Amino acid sequence: MPRLPLIALVRLAAVALALALPVVAQAQRLQSVTVEPRTAAVGQKVTVTVVSDVSEGLNCNLRVNFGDGNTTDFKVNQTKDARYTLDHVYTQPGSLTVMVEPRTALPVLRCLGEAQRVPLTITPAR
Repeated sequence: MPRLPLIALVRLAAVALALALPVVAQAQRLQSVTVEPRTAAVGQKVTVTVVSDVSEGLNCNLRVNFGDGNTTDFKVNQTKDARYTLDHVYTQPGSLTVMVEPRTALPVLRCLGEAQRVPLTITPAR
């Protein structure tokens, strides 16, 4: 009898798990994103605050794209992570967009909500 490669077994197990768990298993919903200040100078700290509704469950990944080529991924797997704050310093002036997008952590735990975008202006250093 032929043996299945390990990757095929892992995929088969993931599908079986997804079918066995209730459909109601979901992760949180990306609720809001704020950026402070919305106009900052090069070298000035900018704070991004991400708020998730965790009433439907936990275990979701979020990606923050700072708009300058830098990204940060983090996981919401504890209630205390429902409000997550990140600091970032920009090195070049310009009109940018900070984007936070929900990402699925597991095949059955879906991150809900749409990606959110916040415009930001970085001015030359003073």
